[in-house]
Amino acid sequence: MFGKLAANARGKLPFAISASVVQLCFLIIFAVFGEYDEFSAVRGASEPPDSKDNIQEYYPMYRDVHIMVFAGSGLLLCYMRHYGYSSIGLTFLNCALALQWATITTGMFGFISIANERAELAPGEDKPAYKFPVGVSSMLGADFTAASVVVTFGILLGRVSPLQLLVVALVECVFYSANEALNIHVLQAQDPGGSVQIHVFGTYFGLFVALTLYKGWGTADPPKYTPNPSYVSNMFAMIGTLLLWTLWPSFNAVALSDDLRSRAVVNTYYSLSSCVLTSFALSKLLSHKHKFDMEHIQNSTLAGGVAAGSCCHMFLMPWAAILIGCCAAAVSVLGYLYITPLLEKKLHILDSSGVHNLHGLPGILSAIASIIAAGIAGHSSADGFINYQNSLYSVFPARAPEAVSGNCSLTAVEVSLGIECGDGRSAATQAGYQVALLVCTMALALTGGSISGLVCRWPALQPPTYSEWYDDDMYWNVPDGSESQSSLERKYDTGMDQDVTIHPDVILLKTATLNEQPSSSNGADLDHARAPSIMTHHEFGF
Repeated sequence: MFGKLAANARGKLPFAISASVVQLCFLIIFAVFGEYDEFSAVRGASEPPDSKDNIQEYYPMYRDVHIMVFAGSGLLLCYMRHYGYSSIGLTFLNCALALQWATITTGMFGFISIANERAELAPGEDKPAYKFPVGVSSMLGADFTAASVVVTFGILLGRVSPLQLLVVALVECVFYSANEALNIHVLQAQDPGGSVQIHVFGTYFGLFVALTLYKGWGTADPPKYTPNPSYVSNMFAMIGTLLLWTLWPSFNAVALSDDLRSRAVVNTYYSLSSCVLTSFALSKLLSHKHKFDMEHIQNSTLAGGVAAGSCCHMFLMPWAAILIGCCAAAVSVLGYLYITPLLEKKLHILDSSGVHNLHGLPGILSAIASIIAAGIAGHSSADGFINYQNSLYSVFPARAPEAVSGNCSLTAVEVSLGIECGDGRSAATQAGYQVALLVCTMALALTGGSISGLVCRWPALQPPTYSEWYDDDMYWNVPDGSESQSSLERKYDTGMDQDVTIHPDVILLKTATLNEQPSSSNGADLDHARAPSIMTHHEFGF
């Protein structure tokens, strides 16, 4: 009896203890290094209120981003018949962890600026303390980091334990913040919608976690159990798609202001719209029996939002945004049909939710579009195909003239727009830095993902066995009669043959039949004996 209790305790305590320790560490770090930013801090009686209302400018769009990350992404991942609790619940868990940890990691990398500022001050002068700001801006950055963590979770969905997810999120936030700091302090490439820094990074981080974690599949290939959706679970996932599709312009535009924000909303809007029509057309044309495939409609219709992210604020013209959306849909649908099976067959990389086709490939497409757009941007018609006039340095701050003796040759209009001295880059140089962002992001994602995968192979993190994949019953109290498979049913499903694929209509196998398996060796008799135990979604009224 005591041995059984001890075994149960070992199963329950590691996550509870780990999560509690992590939260305690967050509390201590915030207490030591965190402080309100300039918009949230207490003001003295003689201090006038800031002229810029930070809340009114950012919070409405920030709210949209918050809904996308928590509700939209969670529902989109809820397509698996037996994994709905985990899809929504673990997304909630991962995002909540990432919000706090990302605020810390981003703040710590921000100490680079503080160190440089302290070094420039003369001895005896008051030096800024090593503190990271906490406010709406840091909350927005934390949500972007959480979005990248959710992208990674979509690849590993159903095949990792909560403890493993905890480790992946902690490591990913560090590498994400490092990549962000590299772009802010060195590259200064343009990616306001995070197509490269969020979507590409999260995708390839997750793919390399999967590749490293399951490299060689151990001693045997995993059972080819397909996490089939049901009619009901697909409907929930489609609600997530509509939420994300509706709010995506806010995601791409929230970090911008003035005409850049307006342009980002318009370009994203039309990219998403064209993406829907193209996805439906290609799904009908290329899918089995030439019918719409719900996987394409749930995911590929969103690819236009990803593909617009890096260049959404650039002077593209609406037709170019529509073209980007069409290309994103084509890349995504073709990825589901051809690239995902290839990754699984050749590299043994399982992508549970087709994340590579929704986030990875469209993200690379967006990077290519931003490289081209940056290379043809000019201050006037004489030095570029696209004339940005006085907006050029707002879109590409590093292209502003370099300071000479503390001054730079800016026009009065540019000064009034708040433009500051830059690095004096040419169009070709800026395009090169856009390439560098993609390369550096991929390199950091592959490094961080590989490290996470290696750590997650540690048995103490309680990795699920193949027979425990895609099953809520392993981690949740599931109501009787729900769609979640029990471990007994799972044994029946995967024990017959390593190559068995569960029929999409099978929902429940009666326990009584499992306990009384026929002893006949005749295959026909065996099938006849088991047939009555199979109940379809039609019989349940779904």
